[in-house]
Amino acid sequence: MKDLVDKIKSIGNCHNCGGHYTFNGTCFYCKHKNEELSNLLLKIKEIIEKNKNVNFINDIDNQLFRLKYYEEINEYLKSKEYYKLLKDKEIELYKKIVESSSICLNDEESKLVQFLSVNSMNPQCKKTFGIYVILSNYAQKNKYSKSDFIETIKSTFTEMMKQYAYITKFNINSNINDNILGNESFIKKGKMNIGIINIKSEEIDTLYNSESILPLQTIFHEYYHLVQESLLKEANLFNRDALCQIEDFVLSAYLDGYYHSNYIAISFENDAELASAKDLMNLLKSFKINIKEKDLKEMQNIIKNSEVFQNKIPYRIYNNKIYTLDNLFDNYINTTDKADKIFEIYPQLKYIYEFVAGKYYRKSQERINEIEKIYTKMNMIEEQAEQYMNEIQRTSRSSS
Repeated sequence: MKDLVDKIKSIGNCHNCGGHYTFNGTCFYCKHKNEELSNLLLKIKEIIEKNKNVNFINDIDNQLFRLKYYEEINEYLKSKEYYKLLKDKEIELYKKIVESSSICLNDEESKLVQFLSVNSMNPQCKKTFGIYVILSNYAQKNKYSKSDFIETIKSTFTEMMKQYAYITKFNINSNINDNILGNESFIKKGKMNIGIINIKSEEIDTLYNSESILPLQTIFHEYYHLVQESLLKEANLFNRDALCQIEDFVLSAYLDGYYHSNYIAISFENDAELASAKDLMNLLKSFKINIKEKDLKEMQNIIKNSEVFQNKIPYRIYNNKIYTLDNLFDNYINTTDKADKIFEIYPQLKYIYEFVAGKYYRKSQERINEIEKIYTKMNMIEEQAEQYMNEIQRTSRSSS
């Protein structure tokens, strides 16, 4: 199979127009047929036809599924009895992992799980298999090839991000600044959200070689920033913690030096650090993986420090002066020409200010607390109404 894949890759694009060939060897654009490519792809189809048992997956070189014909190959597989067998095996493996909550699979099953972590059509299975592969590789150094391991990481977190963004991308980047292990961005374009995570390539190397589990905590940390931004910008989360994060997000984006000067106190950083460390510790515990002593101490310190600082430092430094977070934000919102844009991104802010005579005045904390209760109740009513309408629609469809 590897020789076939290498030959197919060497052919490249259409020799006539530079367009891409389809799974039958014909150019998508000028319809030129490449006989050599057509014959090679035919051989792949013949191999698939001759192997109608689930163990065939362990004999397929994963490079096959990284060809540009990936979607067409998947469609072809779905039309075969082989695909049904694979789905049955997928469910069996998923139950085995979930019920045992441990690194419980043999080598053959582990290889199949790695394949499914990238190619499964079931989002829940895909994420579970991905976490299994990543953690089992930590427990057993280099259990998978590096290319398979990287592919699984990308697939797993891209799938997890889909809950919060319409378009998702996970990049492994060697050009990230030396002092940065990773970063995240959440971009709103109309009703379309784009979520991107960038992780330093050295972090992936460290994780793959089982030198430390901390790079995985970094990945979860960046993932939680995506969750935060989605909850604040899409779900319009409204409570004291959310307002602190909004203020820190805005000041970090628009005030030079603010983020680095106040990093230890930044609310959204402490929140992401605490959530990522706790969740990773729970995953390691649930899969019964013995965490290395050095990693354990590091993770415990992260949790301890984040719990100490999470939304508990009301002061911020800017231009060598000390402010409360709220006062600094009030000053900024009244001096910037970006106030309208900020209120559009975070509509929650409209509920905590009164605009009088060209100036924004913050309402009393007592009044903000009352608004929070009303706001939360209204959101609950909207959710219940939506659930009610969905149930009516479902019932109508089933009775028609």
